Amino acid sequence: MDLDNSQPTTSNARPLVVAFTVERNAEGALNVLDSTLLARSESGRLHRWDPEFLETQDENIEVIDQRDEEEFIDFETPTAEALPTNSASEDEDEDEAELEELRQIFNASEDEEAVEEEAEAEEYAWTADFNMFRGQREVFSETPGPKIEGTGPMELFLQIWDQPIMDTIVEETNRYARQELEKAAEVGIGPKSRWNKWIETSVAEIYRLISVMVLMGLCVRGRVDEYWLSGVTRMPKKELMTLDRFWLMMRFLHFFNNEYSSPRDHPDRKLEKIAKLLNHLNRKFSEIYTPSQEISIDESLLLWKGHLNWVQCIRSKAARFGLKSYELCEALTGYCVKFFFYTGKGLVSPEPVLGFTSATAKIVINLMQGFLGKGYTLFMDNFYNSVKLCRFLKLHKTDVVGTLNRRRTDTPQAIKDVNERHMARGELVSRHCGDVTVLAWKDVKLVTTRSACWPRLFKARISAHLQ
Repeated sequence: MDLDNSQPTTSNARPLVVAFTVERNAEGALNVLDSTLLARSESGRLHRWDPEFLETQDENIEVIDQRDEEEFIDFETPTAEALPTNSASEDEDEDEAELEELRQIFNASEDEEAVEEEAEAEEYAWTADFNMFRGQREVFSETPGPKIEGTGPMELFLQIWDQPIMDTIVEETNRYARQELEKAAEVGIGPKSRWNKWIETSVAEIYRLISVMVLMGLCVRGRVDEYWLSGVTRMPKKELMTLDRFWLMMRFLHFFNNEYSSPRDHPDRKLEKIAKLLNHLNRKFSEIYTPSQEISIDESLLLWKGHLNWVQCIRSKAARFGLKSYELCEALTGYCVKFFFYTGKGLVSPEPVLGFTSATAKIVINLMQGFLGKGYTLFMDNFYNSVKLCRFLKLHKTDVVGTLNRRRTDTPQAIKDVNERHMARGELVSRHCGDVTVLAWKDVKLVTTRSACWPRLFKARISAHLQ
């Protein structure tokens, strides 16, 4: 809505535009989410207004210009009353009706936001008095370590790649080979094609195929056929499998029956051909080993040079381009207990999960299924952390420690208001709400952390600082 001053107070005054962010709720009514002032350039284009100085005779407008924080304008009265309108291009009655409607919506939106903030304040009663903090570390009820007999490499390998999963791979590989050969026979298979040499595989041959791929990772070559060349550095692959057989096995290796394929718009379609294998690995990883009390959640990137529409680029990772996965690992050894791949925005259901609508919170809850209520201490960074999630995990006997993004809505206002440039090195600001603590500490940079179990060292440091 364009609200132009028809009689500017100064010669340098320029028309202003009040922009409203409006959404329609479930009942069909419009709610104003935010408002900002825009300036119209000489070319007629609108851009965010960044004033260095504002002259106004209206006491109802307060301009706050903060260079280091996000600029905003606080209206003590509705915007339509603060600025006169120029209705030269529109009918006055329609313009007044529109302004009145937006004024009512804007006032209603402010009331709703006040109610939400009040409810949030009641839920999180932040205080600086740590004598009232009642958070204690949960008692760990598990026995960490391997849950199998024998810890040799071959024993561990056979525990994961056991007979049932190998039988499934053999069955699906042979089925897929028959299906592809039948399709190719309708068109015609060339007399010199290696497809004419196909015979059904077995469990023993699948094991040999895996051993060949392990050996290929130990001695990298430029092309696949170079692994079968004779020489000093030749790996023992000819004794395990010929090159033609390797190509055939890689061509028909399969883990899923295509006859039961889901529709193209199914959310699990991207991973359905390897879903059985991924589920098996997740189950085995947790069956054969119990992690120690400290566990962590983070992202990993698997190098991938093929063509997939969900390949990610994370420049901080060694691979940079590949398949991103979310992993729950033991903090001490890095052992992966549970994981799942990120396949795009449709990975997480939009439906609330245990009251959480945030995608990152749903990821944490998904990975922690089976580990809640056992006294684990979960470490995670500010990508996942929130006070609400911390309290939920604490209620399920899971401690949480990690960095926190100060811009999150449930962060204490005292932490949000901290100015890093005004803090001395070693200075800290902390608040707690009984069971969750948030602390901002200045070292070289400002670090904000959140914890549900408060170490004695940090508690003593805060007590000494407050005195």
